[in-house]
Amino acid sequence: MWIAVMMLVWVAQEMPSLQDRIGSLIWKNRIVLVYAPSVESDAFQEQMRQFEDQQAEFDDRDLVVIECLPAQLSRADQSYLIRQFQSNPSNFGVWLIGKDGSVKLQSEEPVETKKLFGLIDSMPMRQAEIKRRD
Repeated sequence: MWIAVMMLVWVAQEMPSLQDRIGSLIWKNRIVLVYAPSVESDAFQEQMRQFEDQQAEFDDRDLVVIECLPAQLSRADQSYLIRQFQSNPSNFGVWLIGKDGSVKLQSEEPVETKKLFGLIDSMPMRQAEIKRRD
């Protein structure tokens, strides 16, 4: 009985759409979307290696990573990616979305964290955040 109830609760709790997840982060976080046709993709693996041991840097910049893999995306989410970010479902892609919701960087190759952090740190909003901290 308990298991059946738990299953119903789990099924009733739908994962928010990708669009809703992104929308809930706008004005609070910067977002890095990483799309790959599969988790085995060399580019995906390289991008995730770039992000290893960078949590403090990500936290400092209010940066959230959203991994987008077809096996984890609904058809609606896949359509949203194609429509909103002009992504090709057969290609790897990385997008940096600013706190204002606009795309600041788009790449079909893994992005080095040095480049990513440099771009973020050059943004006026980030400069204001640094000044407020000092």
